[in-house]
Amino acid sequence: MADAPTKEAEAAQALFCSLADFVGVNNIRKVFTSGPTGTINGSYQQFIRKTFGYPINATGQELIDKAFERVKTPGVPKDLIFNLLKNKAGWYKSSVLTALKLSEDIDTINKKYTYLTEINWQDFYYVRGGAGGKTAMDDIDDLFKIANRNDKEFGDINKWSPADIYFISDAGKTEIKSKKKSVYSTVASKSAFGLVQLNQFVDGLVISGHLLPLSLKKVVGEEAHLFNYNFIRSKEEGELATIKYESVDSQGTKKVSKPSTYSDNLKKNKKTTRDLKIFFESDGKSGGNIKIRHTPGHAKFGVNKGIKVEIEKKGAGGRLGQFVGLPIMLKLLKNKNGKSVAPGFEKIIDSFKWKAYEDAVATLNEQYGVKSTSSRSMLTRKRYEDYREDLVNLSGLYVDDALYPAMSAWFENDMTKSEGKSANKVLEKWIEYASSRSPSSGMFVIAK
Repeated sequence: MADAPTKEAEAAQALFCSLADFVGVNNIRKVFTSGPTGTINGSYQQFIRKTFGYPINATGQELIDKAFERVKTPGVPKDLIFNLLKNKAGWYKSSVLTALKLSEDIDTINKKYTYLTEINWQDFYYVRGGAGGKTAMDDIDDLFKIANRNDKEFGDINKWSPADIYFISDAGKTEIKSKKKSVYSTVASKSAFGLVQLNQFVDGLVISGHLLPLSLKKVVGEEAHLFNYNFIRSKEEGELATIKYESVDSQGTKKVSKPSTYSDNLKKNKKTTRDLKIFFESDGKSGGNIKIRHTPGHAKFGVNKGIKVEIEKKGAGGRLGQFVGLPIMLKLLKNKNGKSVAPGFEKIIDSFKWKAYEDAVATLNEQYGVKSTSSRSMLTRKRYEDYREDLVNLSGLYVDDALYPAMSAWFENDMTKSEGKSANKVLEKWIEYASSRSPSSGMFVIAK
């Protein structure tokens, strides 16, 4: 959702899903399109001025107002949502296409959701969590925190479920509040509530048709698509098993025998990428890449140890997910029995120490007369830009050069010695986690 504020975009799509629920599947095309298979009618401004006859008997604006009665979006005022729909035609179109798809094809997710296709609301609400919110989504977030605190499996809730909004029935809301009350009732009940118990409960609500965790992406093209994840574990494992390592690009070069280093490029005054790219195929198709990159920026003048692992796949809506940090990268190299899937690669990560970079940043701070806790206002804009440039160079010299050449060499050597057997497993584990398809992840649906 790079071209719009995420919270407004999510709320806008939730709003139109609520509207589709209200008018029913038999009327949805009459409201949004020029015919059964026609294109979307006009803009958001045109939609709210339009009048619809029987059995809807309302204007577009009246439908929007009614839809809001079932939408709970803490921290997202109506005006922000309306402004997005008015000023970003692409998001209006995406919201409509998502609502159409869910209304017409929701039975492909679970036939127990079919009652949502009838006219008028069927006791369902469309909720989004938020700071200070008290929605069902916030209650599930609280349950996740307890379960994850006990099992220490995920870095954040998005790796368990990346749902942006939940469709939730009255019965579902009641069950969630009851479960939260039960779990919070005693110290013993809290300590006994792990991810297994969380998934049994939440997935049970999905299966029974009382909850739908939905991850919303901007629709590109003329039709939205629905993808179920973690409904059938063997399906996820089968797809992940098709991931195959192809090649590696270290800081702009694929010559692993003599990989490019930041130090060499800096001496030659040559600009280059500051990342490691690992290319892979899945399901027999190329077009995937994993980008590893250190981000040196800090809110003040401290040391940022965030190394981001970002996964992209052509034809899959771009990003498949990401995670940050060497500790997570290292943890994911272990299988369920605690044995490493790639001891040589694990050694590269484990042997890396931050001290040289920390010392270099401390020296740089002395040169600029700042401390790690200083405010950025200590430096003029020009002076801070110079500082940032120097900081990037230190990141390249003490982080990139310490990791990327060794990592790229390991991938290529594994390809030569064992046809990428260990490399494939490393990529599979990273992608599994980043795309929220770990064995302990919950059920969710992506609409895009």
